[in-house]
Amino acid sequence: MYTSTFPTEKSTVMSFTNTQQSYSSSDIINEATVDSPFVRYNMRNRTLTVVGESFMEDAHNFYEPYISKIYDDLFERGYVTLELYFTAFGPKTAKVLFELFGNLRTFKDAGKVIDIVWKSGEKDDNMADLGQSFAELFDLNIQLAYH
Repeated sequence: MYTSTFPTEKSTVMSFTNTQQSYSSSDIINEATVDSPFVRYNMRNRTLTVVGESFMEDAHNFYEPYISKIYDDLFERGYVTLELYFTAFGPKTAKVLFELFGNLRTFKDAGKVIDIVWKSGEKDDNMADLGQSFAELFDLNIQLAYH
């Protein structure tokens, strides 16, 4: 049986990002819903933060503005940071992540700086293992952290 963690999502977002006061009007933000995570692209710090569950039918279009911004910043400034704390995600989000990480590997090989933090719950070994698998599969330096 599928159980949503949506009611506690806001506290999870705040404790993960720990930067509530640093929101800027130029940031690109989507608040969490039942099937989508909280997502913010911090324009000042060049940081994408994703927190929560991701089960959208059209994950590609949901994440596209953020991924485009990542690629733009890598081309123009040479660096980005991704803070990813998925509590769960579906196959359409997995496809987006595979494409994103494959492209990030290409940027890394071209000398761009990409910092990735993959957080998982203290008891969520499956999500931690998934972060480790992405690091190995795409030859990316992904910092694993428990929340």
